[in-house]
Amino acid sequence: MLKSLLTRISIQLIVFAALATSCAPQAIVAPTQNTTPTVAETILPPEHQATPLPALTALPDAPPSLPDNSLALPATAPLQWPTQPITLENAKDIQELHRWGRGDVQRLRQLERNPEQFIVQTPLGVYLYQETPPYVLAFMPDADEFAVSDNENLLAVSLKTGDVQIWDLESKSLVTTYAHSFPEDIVKKIEDDKLLPFYVGGMAFSPDGSEIAVGYADGTVELRRIGEPAPYLALKHDSFSLWQTDIGLIYQLSYSPDGKTLTVFKFESYTNANRISFWSLPEGKLISLSEAGRYYDFVQPAYLPDDQTLLVLSREDSYLFLTLWNVLTGEKMGRFGTDLVEINSTNLSQDGSAITILGSDSEMNLYRIVRELPGGKLIEKEKLNGTSGDEELEQIGDFLLEQGHYSNVWGEEDDFKVAQVGMIGDQAFRLLGESHWLTFPEGIRQPLSIPDAVSSPYIDISNQSVTWCESGGLYILDKHGNVTKMIEALPIPNCDGVIVSSTSRYAVIWRDTAQYLVNLENGKSNSLQLGIPWDPKILSARFTPDDKFLITSAAGGIATWQVDPPQKLAMSDASRYSGNNIEIIISSDGAFAVTLDAGTKLQLDQTSQIKVWRFEDAFILRRINLPFTDKVQPKFISFALSPDDKMIASGDNFGGIRLWSVESGEELALLEFDYQPVDLTFTRYGSGLIVVLGDGTSRLIGIP
Repeated sequence: MLKSLLTRISIQLIVFAALATSCAPQAIVAPTQNTTPTVAETILPPEHQATPLPALTALPDAPPSLPDNSLALPATAPLQWPTQPITLENAKDIQELHRWGRGDVQRLRQLERNPEQFIVQTPLGVYLYQETPPYVLAFMPDADEFAVSDNENLLAVSLKTGDVQIWDLESKSLVTTYAHSFPEDIVKKIEDDKLLPFYVGGMAFSPDGSEIAVGYADGTVELRRIGEPAPYLALKHDSFSLWQTDIGLIYQLSYSPDGKTLTVFKFESYTNANRISFWSLPEGKLISLSEAGRYYDFVQPAYLPDDQTLLVLSREDSYLFLTLWNVLTGEKMGRFGTDLVEINSTNLSQDGSAITILGSDSEMNLYRIVRELPGGKLIEKEKLNGTSGDEELEQIGDFLLEQGHYSNVWGEEDDFKVAQVGMIGDQAFRLLGESHWLTFPEGIRQPLSIPDAVSSPYIDISNQSVTWCESGGLYILDKHGNVTKMIEALPIPNCDGVIVSSTSRYAVIWRDTAQYLVNLENGKSNSLQLGIPWDPKILSARFTPDDKFLITSAAGGIATWQVDPPQKLAMSDASRYSGNNIEIIISSDGAFAVTLDAGTKLQLDQTSQIKVWRFEDAFILRRINLPFTDKVQPKFISFALSPDDKMIASGDNFGGIRLWSVESGEELALLEFDYQPVDLTFTRYGSGLIVVLGDGTSRLIGIP
């Protein structure tokens, strides 16, 4: 099974670091290799002794004491909020004090022999759940991947240390732990973020569950018989070795149904350079090596009823193709296109003469396609409405949400959406997810349904409302789910963005280069003209806390305005480029503003700065830049202003949380996480900082 790539932040970090002086990953050119098997090596097994561990114990009733990051369970005891304000003097002493959430669901496996039980992989570890109390049957912290034997008796989990644990699913007890000795250079590259943070790149049980194949980050595939302390075979080959252009090794491993053949290839998402290797067992002899391709994954089920024809998916451009291989000879028996870019599920006919594929095309239309095997002739193609309609899976998703598995990042790869957070009291905050509001510390969940056509709405965390433009009108969705049309006729039919003042008296709407100030009490609109020779694209806006003034941002600079009557007060120097300021926060006294300049959120410009502006004349007082990390500069992705207006908190795409002095621009503190901080906010009186991470958790930062 492909190791989950939802650890997007780690991948992005390594790509930035490893390819800083080169182009994007699509341009990587793999080393030239022969199509015939020339470099194969069967290594005598080293004496690896199994590391015994105690049986898996029940989860603790009491909350974990942070900063023990190996425990993922949400606290059940009352939360002790910090009371000491974070100041310029003590900022260096901030720590993580509390965590909410059990981690985003990266992968889910429902057990066939007991459908009420399912295994859940998260960034914090692997859970074994059942649908009735006690819901959590087992938890394996720091596990980053799992595999289940065909008979579902055994569970293998790989730990972030590189060890592999084998568990008995019936007794919930540890069978054994396998260790692997990694070269020092591999360990250093992983620790220095030069490689993906995975020591184990893939695992697969043999059909009878008597052995397991494990692929490691150093390019070794070890085969072990369960219960034996050392591997009986270790395989190495150029086709699944670590090339200089690789940022890590993620393996696809599959035993043939008779257990006499192992198929191995490494996952290459961007290049047509990986090869499928076929190995005879138990001797470890290389049978054949395929031509280079962009092989992607095994079909499930992977074998035809003859037990020797293997189905493998590959990509050509964005489309998925299906190839058929004879594992006894390594011969390719056929190849055909699926007309799909994503495949949700596959099903083979009983005699193996046809395959039914459920998936989506490049326009995200869902199809059910039936093709003849092995030739691929189209038998049936049906366009489906809506989603796949897996109600049972949706029920499991709702159950896991109730258990604290939140998703703080969602959407398509080129259009990620992230959760938003805001304080709603002295010791409570609210988070907006994809389809729900979450109120903490209680974890209260309320459903939210925003129309599919809505883009770039304005979110008011405090009163749980959503405002947007659509078909020439301005609409608001309140916390009870009621939609009200606030304005009947807007000067533009739709908008790229909208912002509402704190008193709900005014709104600013914009589309492309046009922006309007809307009086929500009388419905009148006024065009906000920048008065410059060119028409820059409007990016953002923000009202002062008293609603008397306004800042708008356009590509290249900002402008300040009086609200009533509408009048431009100042504009940044048009002769000097001032960046793409996509987010704005105004100080409580309206004297200055802080903006986030582009960062990773806007492709027009790769500049990433936080700027402090003097309000009265739109003059840049200060520019804050992130320090370089190994010749690569991180990018700001989120920020917040402290209640006393003296500090800025920032989050970057390397997982860093920093505090800065507004007055001097000095960096005061740094905390580092494995996932991006997608949003953050100070507590009401500045004694804490709430950080929303891409791993599905929220953290409380403060002075202990």
